[in-house]
Amino acid sequence: MVERIYKSLMVFLVMLGTLNLRLRKQEGQTWMEYGMIIGGAILVIVLVMVLFGDRIMAMFSDINNAIKVRQPNQGW
Repeated sequence: MVERIYKSLMVFLVMLGTLNLRLRKQEGQTWMEYGMIIGGAILVIVLVMVLFGDRIMAMFSDINNAIKVRQPNQGW
């Protein structure tokens, strides 16, 4: 019975050590994944601006023209 518990504990410790090594090795990969996600997001933003840039500018111009800006008085 004691040997069985001892063997189970040893297997568990070996599995923990293996998991720890795998997690350490994947640290560099996660930075690469973050870089790829950011690069993809930048690519999507650039494509949207190229494809819909004129429409977006027109929309902001319409909004700007619709807003009446109060001019400050000179004698405040």
